[in-house]
Amino acid sequence: LTVEPLLVYVRFGKWDEILAAKQPDPSYTIATAQWRYARACAFAGKGDVANGETELKALAEARKRVTSEQMIGLNPAPTVLEIAQLVATGRVAEAKKNFPGAIGAFTHAVTKQDQLAYDEPPDFHFPVREALGGLWLRANEASEAEAVFRKDLTKNRRNGRSLYGLWQSLMMQKQNAEAEMVRLQYEAAWKHADVKLTVEGL
Repeated sequence: LTVEPLLVYVRFGKWDEILAAKQPDPSYTIATAQWRYARACAFAGKGDVANGETELKALAEARKRVTSEQMIGLNPAPTVLEIAQLVATGRVAEAKKNFPGAIGAFTHAVTKQDQLAYDEPPDFHFPVREALGGLWLRANEASEAEAVFRKDLTKNRRNGRSLYGLWQSLMMQKQNAEAEMVRLQYEAAWKHADVKLTVEGL
């Protein structure tokens, strides 16, 4: 059983598609936890804090049924799912306008992700620094966002989302000359994409 489509939907904010997806058989413990993760993010994305918190609790329970012997790629499944729990927690915290709580959760998730064994594709489905940088932008902390996006770009070169975030953070700081250079890099990286990025969507 694969839940990869749900993880893609999380990445692109396809909340209704996630909520329409059927629950996996409980015997698929990793898939069940990932399904809960996707649903928590979806409810948070739709501003439904109550259901988001319910899914967070269900995700925590689902994680308890995943053993240390189970793997996601080259990493222990419990470690990868801990990152998922932190990301979902950050999303729900932001939906509650609790920016310190959200930033704390995403920062912890970034630390955990940096400790994962290298794998291709990565065993957690997106670079969490993107989300942390986006959160700093939405909190109007452009210099903090800039630092996060620059760090991600040292790890994920030409990452279009982080180039977009860096561009926006420089614009907010009126660093117009450098912002223009980064904009050109972003447009080159993103020229074949059919998704329009926004600060809210990071």
